[in-house]
Amino acid sequence: MGKRDIVIAAYYETKYARRSGRSVYDLAGEAASGVLKNAGLKKDEVDGLAVLTAFSGANEPFWSVRVCEALGMSPRWLQMVDVGGASAVAAVARAAEAIRDGRAEVVMVLGVDSPTTEWNTVYKGYRAEFEEPYGPMGPPGLFALFQRRVMMELGITERHLGKIAITQRNHARLNPNALLRDEMTMESYLNSRMISEPLRLFDCVMFCDGGGALIVTTAERAESITDKPVYVLGWGEFHNFNGSDPAPDVTQTGFQAAAPPAFKEAEISPDDVKTFQPYDDFTVAVAMQLAECGFTTREELPRYIEETDFSIKGDLPLNTGGGQLSVGQPGLAGGMVNLIEGVRQLRGEAGERQVKDANPTVVTGLGVVTLARNWHSSIVMVLGR
Repeated sequence: MGKRDIVIAAYYETKYARRSGRSVYDLAGEAASGVLKNAGLKKDEVDGLAVLTAFSGANEPFWSVRVCEALGMSPRWLQMVDVGGASAVAAVARAAEAIRDGRAEVVMVLGVDSPTTEWNTVYKGYRAEFEEPYGPMGPPGLFALFQRRVMMELGITERHLGKIAITQRNHARLNPNALLRDEMTMESYLNSRMISEPLRLFDCVMFCDGGGALIVTTAERAESITDKPVYVLGWGEFHNFNGSDPAPDVTQTGFQAAAPPAFKEAEISPDDVKTFQPYDDFTVAVAMQLAECGFTTREELPRYIEETDFSIKGDLPLNTGGGQLSVGQPGLAGGMVNLIEGVRQLRGEAGERQVKDANPTVVTGLGVVTLARNWHSSIVMVLGR
């Protein structure tokens, strides 16, 4: 099953909170020290660092260097990853490449953010003149346009999206670190207030503060760290899909180009996947990934959602920790939520929500949505034991 030379050897996840009052450096210190403790490593044993950008630190042009300073680390390989919600998975991929090239042996992937405490970001999009000041006004407005098109072309309804939201909320109720754990029914979903028609409140993530960290290393080095190695079996990525088209079909995403090489490298097919942990800033993004990653076709997507059991004991357990929709989205570290849950499932450490057989698991990342396009970055990664 795929390449077995690169391992995620340890993880750490902070508590999530709204308006925590904590700085992004404070969270970075907790996540870094936590993952080092879990791995049984000293700081100077880590010779590589991949840092995710943060809304709380986005105006700092030397962000990765500042994080090194704050943590007192001196890596020989340093990477800042800035592809939005795809950054967590992308950071693991870049760490794997660096390790294979001999640039580092033990890499810490660090993603934290505190957007509800401190917001330092100014969007400067390619088509900002069409978006400000009275345009879509951010991701909910942009995804509402995307969702409307998907509903028109593929026959997706509110109830299809409601099933996704409800399933993930049921999983979050088993996750003590999830912020949104109240029961959700189809009635409460349909009665949730409209944010940007047809996008409802429960179709959207909620910002929070927090994040996590991972240790990525060679399979050989991991033997001294853990007896539960999680292998990076394969990945694929694609950016700015149909970029030469000034008015592309927004329902066509980069996942259709990113998923096949990931599955091929891992030597599996979508039918082999035991848990799916897709990036879920909005319910429609989850729905589209089911088709674009090959679990079904675009034509069969509505029926697939209706007939598939996405629960922990079902056909394709979906975002088993609740995903960002119910856990919360720690800003640009949001991808760590889905990624760490995938690792946790493979290590058999998910408690009440543990899937009986989680091997292999697929984790995705998507990032950066702009007017008249879908998201810019699509990454698919296959993890296994």
